[in-house]
Amino acid sequence: VEKYLNSKTACMIAVPRRLKVQEPRYCEISISSVIVARDLEYIPLIENQAAARLSGFLHPLTGGDEGQGWGFGKVPHLSDFYAILENIEGVDYVQDMQMTVIAPGGSKYIAAHDRPFSAVIKGDWLVYSGAHTVDVIME
Repeated sequence: VEKYLNSKTACMIAVPRRLKVQEPRYCEISISSVIVARDLEYIPLIENQAAARLSGFLHPLTGGDEGQGWGFGKVPHLSDFYAILENIEGVDYVQDMQMTVIAPGGSKYIAAHDRPFSAVIKGDWLVYSGAHTVDVIME
């Protein structure tokens, strides 16, 4: 990558040793949610689709709002996950949700509807999907 960028960059910018290419620092995001199903028959469908949609949305290269991956330093909002889960057939509503962010270096941050996300996002962070917990219930 570095060789390619040097070959495509103007000489004034691509002075040897001024361009540095490094790997991203990955930021793990996991979602825990309680979803209320409209009917008992939807529970297996919701469980399967919820996990797949959350993982797909958080894929660093093919996830995100437009399916073109995540930009460096960008972390999704809790509201993004409510929209994803409430769009699954058979979901009445999402009763509760928590987003856990494990930053590069191991610092852990938790966001919920009553607890906003409070981490400082670094420009070289790139999100990826952690393990998700989806509990589907009937009221």
